[in-house]
Amino acid sequence: MKRRVLRLIAAGIAGLASLFVLTGSLYYFNNPKIPAELRRKDA
Repeated sequence: MKRRVLRLIAAGIAGLASLFVLTGSLYYFNNPKIPAELRRKDA
């Protein structure tokens, strides 16, 4: 019983960590920073 509870806690922590990683990577890849040299002046 104790092992089952620990496994459940570990799965919850892993799920939470993967959620943070996925949202962080999506935010990072969908919002690229454009360098000043590549930006157009009139934009």
